This record gives sequence, C-alpha cells and structure tokens, in this order.
Amino acid sequence: MEVTRAALRLPLGKSVRLTCSVFCLFILFSCSSIEDKTHRDKYQTSLQIESFARHEDLFGKRVIYPTENEIFALTAIQSSRFFEFMESNSSAKPNDRLASYLLENGSKLRYAAETNIASTVLETLEGNCLSLAILTSAFARLAGVKITYELVDANPTFEFDDDIVFKGVHVRAVLWDTNYSKIKSRNSYKISMSKRYVKIDFFPTGNERLLNAISEENFIARFYLNHAAEAIEVKNYPEAYWLTRAALEKDPGNFDALNHLAVLYTRVNQLASAQEVYLYLVSMKPHDITILKNYSVLLKRQGDEDTLALINAKIAELDDPNPYKWLISGKRFVAQKDFTNALKSYKKALAKAPYLHEAQLGLAQTYLGLGNIKSAKEALKTAVHMSDRDSTRLIYKSKLISLIEGERHRP
Repeated sequence: MEVTRAALRLPLGKSVRLTCSVFCLFILFSCSSIEDKTHRDKYQTSLQIESFARHEDLFGKRVIYPTENEIFALTAIQSSRFFEFMESNSSAKPNDRLASYLLENGSKLRYAAETNIASTVLETLEGNCLSLAILTSAFARLAGVKITYELVDANPTFEFDDDIVFKGVHVRAVLWDTNYSKIKSRNSYKISMSKRYVKIDFFPTGNERLLNAISEENFIARFYLNHAAEAIEVKNYPEAYWLTRAALEKDPGNFDALNHLAVLYTRVNQLASAQEVYLYLVSMKPHDITILKNYSVLLKRQGDEDTLALINAKIAELDDPNPYKWLISGKRFVAQKDFTNALKSYKKALAKAPYLHEAQLGLAQTYLGLGNIKSAKEALKTAVHMSDRDSTRLIYKSKLISLIEGERHRP
C-alpha cells in the first residue's frame, strides 16, 4: 500500500529561507463563471464522496479530532508575544514582519516526525514540515496576512515499512502583501495593484521543484491524512477511517483521502466498496501509479487475473521517481509470478537508485523465475558488494552459495 503524507524532512536548525518576489497578476485571477463551475463540481463531488464514505458501523464511534479552529489556535501568551513583536516594527509590511518573527524563532525549533497543531509546535518547539506551515498559518490568521500554500518536490524522502511506502511531500507557505492605490484621471480612477510575496521554506535544499499550489481546504485535509496514515501504519483502522472522513469533509474529492479510504476498505474486507472507489479514482487519475498499484492489490485478492494483467502492464510502462515504489512493484509481480514485469520494475528501481541492494536481490529472484541462472548469480554478487551491513551480506552470500551448489548438483 502506498500513501502520501507531508512531510519528512531534515532538522530545522537555522535553515529557514525567505524568498521575496513579485508575482504576475494574471495567474491569480479567474472569472466568475469558472468559480461557479468549481462550486458546482465540488457539490457534485461531495455527493459522490458521500456515497463512498459509508460503513460507519464497521469503524465504531466517530473519533474526536481537532477542529480547524483548534488546529490553528494559539494560547493567549503565545498570541500576546506575537502581537508585541508585530507592533514593535510597524513600519515594515505585515508579511515581512511575520516572516521576521519566524526567522527569529526558527533556530529554536527542532524537527520531529509528528504533525502537531500550532500551539503544540510553539509549546514543544518541534514538529514536521506540515506542522511548521500550520504554525505560519496561525500567525497569518492573527495578523490578517493572506497566505497560500505550495507543494514542493525537493530531494524526496521515502520511508519503507512492510507493504507501505511513505513519500514526504514538502509543503511551504507563501505570505502575501497586496497594495491597492487609486490614480485619479480626468473622469475616473485607475486602480493599480501589485502583489509581493514572501515564501517561507523551513527546509531549503536548492533543488526545490514546485509541484502545484494547493487550496486551504487541501492543506487542512493533509493534517488529518497525516494522522490517518500513522493510524494505518499501526492497523488502527477505526481511527484511520474517521480521520480520512474528516479530510474528505474538509476537501471533498481529495484523491489522497480516497486512496486511504479504498485501502481501508480492502483491509477490512469490504472489497466491493474498495472496488467502487478505485474505479472512480482510476477514471479520474488513470496514470497515477499509487492508485494503480493499490488497485492491483485488490484485484489480486479478488482473483481478477485479466484486469490485474492489464493494470500491471500499465504500471510497468509508467514512470515514478520513488525507487521504493518500483521495489514494491517488483515484489508484487514476483509473488504473482509475473517475472517479465518484475524485471522491468527492478530495473526501474535501480535506474532511480543504483545503490539499492534490495533491488539486486529482487533481480536475482526474477532471473531465477525466468530460468536465467547466470544472471541470477551476477545480481546476487552485486547485492553482496552493495550491502553495507554484515548481517545482510551474510544472507546474500548464503543465497549465492545455495544457488551455486544447486547448479553443481543439477543433473
């Protein structure tokens, strides 16, 4: 299973970076007809999601989780200190003052994997990327500063745990200052407007690549999805379900949330409901490798070999920067005895991460399945050399010795 959460990054230290620039106006505006269509689409999507998010009886009483106000709320003392700082430098723009406050306090913050609410971040002085963006949002709400959000792919961080891959997507906040000025002409006024922003990036690498801007609803939903992902990890499916529901209620149609929901239905043996969600997801995102791979798990359980073969072939042709996703794909293909697609997956994993000795082991197993003993031995030898742990090297060496001995005794 594959889920996305934000974010797993390096310790904060003093690496806060503030980027100032001027943004082109035409990117920010949309006409009213587009907005009306968006509202209609959201309404229709909400009805669709409502039909998916059933089975409350399977997951028990609704879990108590922080509301939106509780996520961004600060204590009276925390708010007072912030306002005192903001008022001490009133000549600067509000977004610049807010950024300066973050910069001044940034070196005190420590990285932690947990996703925390704003007040907890300030109290404990720790949190992950999303937690720090939440803290920035809390300050922005107090100061009345416009804030938007961006998803950034820098040096992706991957966690590999059993059949779950977590990719840390980096969220950064953008603080805006909008100036309006009226210029009087003979018979009318002209309105001049400029937008200046400050980007708050707590984990700059120099290799940031903007994926896309996300809405406030999507940003808030990620808080719930991070906690849902943690609940899935420990098989606390009731909590994962209600947190996923919270994300969908905040951001109907959120594909990550629907992926969580389909995985949960598969885990609790509601296969027909999982199938319904996956069919919707595949129709909306036909080239999303995470969705396709999770769907393949369901198809395997259902015994739908024909559809599984089609999905596997599609997966093998797609590209994905996450080497561990290809590693898992290879394992799944080997388990399904689909050695042709397994070979493609392991080669893609190695193309993304040539240091993966686990992929070399997978290649060895795949070549054995294809009857290519010579290539299997070469892959195992490479795995032995690439491994940096003595215990792992011993395992690989024993497999290699067994393979050589077996070949010697072959009639």
